[in-house]
Amino acid sequence: NMMGAEEVPVNMTISSNCDATMRWVRMPGSGYEFHFISSPSLSTANFSFADYVSYVEGIYGNISETTAHTYNQFMDHHIGMITEDMTPYYTTLVDNRVPFFMVGQYPAFFDLFVEIPATGYILEVTSQRLDEEDVPISEWDICQGSNGTPNATAPGSKETAGRGRRFWASGRPGISGAASAARVERGQPARSGPVKGRSARGFFPQLNWRKTTYAAPHPADAEAISITLLGSAHVVQGHPGVWAKRCAKIAWTEFDYAGPAGIPYQFHFVDGYLYPPFPPAMDIISFAQWQEQNRDFEHDKWDEW
Repeated sequence: NMMGAEEVPVNMTISSNCDATMRWVRMPGSGYEFHFISSPSLSTANFSFADYVSYVEGIYGNISETTAHTYNQFMDHHIGMITEDMTPYYTTLVDNRVPFFMVGQYPAFFDLFVEIPATGYILEVTSQRLDEEDVPISEWDICQGSNGTPNATAPGSKETAGRGRRFWASGRPGISGAASAARVERGQPARSGPVKGRSARGFFPQLNWRKTTYAAPHPADAEAISITLLGSAHVVQGHPGVWAKRCAKIAWTEFDYAGPAGIPYQFHFVDGYLYPPFPPAMDIISFAQWQEQNRDFEHDKWDEW
């Protein structure tokens, strides 16, 4: 109802002695599917998935108030998708009072972040078009000090806001077509040009897959696995300010496969070691260690994680 997906049949058999429930949905146009699974009988006694959701939602607070000061490590667990027109998604979330936040992205895109309900996981939607007036969107600077204060502003960064019926995060006509996002993320110059067409309230344009981002305590190790075992390739990451300010470690890989938008799929591994939560609260390092201690691949044991 909120993102234009349609429910599709679950294409797998669940044994009669299992209490798992599943729902599958397919996104408009691209055919990308989300599979939602609940398996209470597989939950771990000391910290279940329901406990995880309660924990991270407590850290998120009101997600619509998220800033670079309050963005946290667990938000780096997210799926990234892209659309040519953000307007219907934006208006639907606003009309239904669903909390979300938006940030600008170099050089001509902006992102909408919303929690997938009752999962603790974030959906990121990227676009270069929003046909709504006066929508405040700040350029994104995730780097911040451990005391919660932002580091020095990156050269050339600024506050941007929607003005008029067509808005690009850079304040100028941006990149034409979703495929150009791949050029930006690979560090190639963007192709500029007008964005054509007109969105209507309630009509959902194609939502294409783009990337999966993982909160990763050891991004280089994760990148090595992606390259050596999955056949991806290293790609230069598009957040040079993060490295310059030393607030996070990031590694990106890219697969030799393009989806409907013509964008090669990417993995982004992020260790946001200088943004919250901070010990003694559970951070992504202790969370990963806990998962690995409770995982039993050797005996083919499936768990709810």
